[in-house]
Amino acid sequence: MAEATINLTLDNDLLKQLDYLAKEQSQTRTALINNSIKMYIFQKQRLQELYAYGESIASKSNFTEEDIIEEVKNYRKSK
Repeated sequence: MAEATINLTLDNDLLKQLDYLAKEQSQTRTALINNSIKMYIFQKQRLQELYAYGESIASKSNFTEEDIIEEVKNYRKSK
């Protein structure tokens, strides 16, 4: 896999937090940043998939946004 070097500017507080987490997890800064970016991208993609799935179900079922909100309210009341 090809690699690229980037320059990244962080404020001092964020850098301290990064160093603390990297040390706590026995990782380098680079590994922690790489893993964090991968996790962020995965979560964004997963949310997009979930939204697309929800939209497809809603369109097939002729649900409106208001119907969904009402269903969520009813579900929460039942808990």
